[in-house]
Amino acid sequence: MKRHSLRWIFVSLLIGVTTVFAWKTKFAAGLTVWAEWKPNAWYHGTIAESCAEGWFIHFDDGDKKCCPAGDIAADTIPAAGDIRKGSKVVAEWTDMRYYPGKISAVSGDSYSIQFEDGDKRDVDISKIRLRGP
Repeated sequence: MKRHSLRWIFVSLLIGVTTVFAWKTKFAAGLTVWAEWKPNAWYHGTIAESCAEGWFIHFDDGDKKCCPAGDIAADTIPAAGDIRKGSKVVAEWTDMRYYPGKISAVSGDSYSIQFEDGDKRDVDISKIRLRGP
């Protein structure tokens, strides 16, 4: 039993490290992103370099901040196959701003978003950006 438990812990850690590594390699200096400036306030910017918490963002308005990977979304339309129920995203609301949420359902070309503030909205893929882990 002990041997099995240690093997499970090792595999779990390996999967976690691989996931973090995959996201780290996705984000790089020069990448255009949406990042969280403060809770529920995401703004457009560019990754400048890595920092202690994740990535240093230079926002379009001139502000700068070190953001963890989970508070960053590459400003690229994701592939349909990369979006699943439960995926963390930022999605465009009716005010043309991006807000954090999760995919609650996928139906053909329509994606239901459950926003963190409790609102819900169906959008097409062009209005979705995948967040880091």
